[in-house]
Amino acid sequence: AVLSTKNSPSKHIQHLKDKGIAACYKLKMSIQISQISFAIAIRYYHSIIVPSCTYALECFRDHVTSKHLDELEVVQSSFLKLFLGVSKFSSSTNSRICTNALPMRNMLIQRHSLNLQPLLDDQSHHMYPYTIFGLTGNRRRIIAKIMVTDLHH
Repeated sequence: AVLSTKNSPSKHIQHLKDKGIAACYKLKMSIQISQISFAIAIRYYHSIIVPSCTYALECFRDHVTSKHLDELEVVQSSFLKLFLGVSKFSSSTNSRICTNALPMRNMLIQRHSLNLQPLLDDQSHHMYPYTIFGLTGNRRRIIAKIMVTDLHH
């Protein structure tokens, strides 16, 4: 079993991160994520991806650090980049801004009563409000690439 009293929080977080990223790519293989709306994509994210990468997190609640939450942020970034259709090497912050998504750590801190401060986005969180929500497929991918590139320079 992965979760045991012998496991360290770091090993458990790494396992959760791996499970979350694997869930993202399994979802990509099972549906055409570029053809669904943002609202449906977020439902998939909260019903499949988040449970995969937060399983038994509360068991280590007193030992979870900011660095651990940074590890789990990778899962959200992977999902958003898959949804946007941009390179996995593109900016995570810019992908979050393009979708107006709050950092995953904020949700985890609140949901699991972690004794950590939420990440305050110093970027303009509503820089591109609702720009991509109604778009699907190639149009969304083109707009997202332009926005990610513009924000990167």
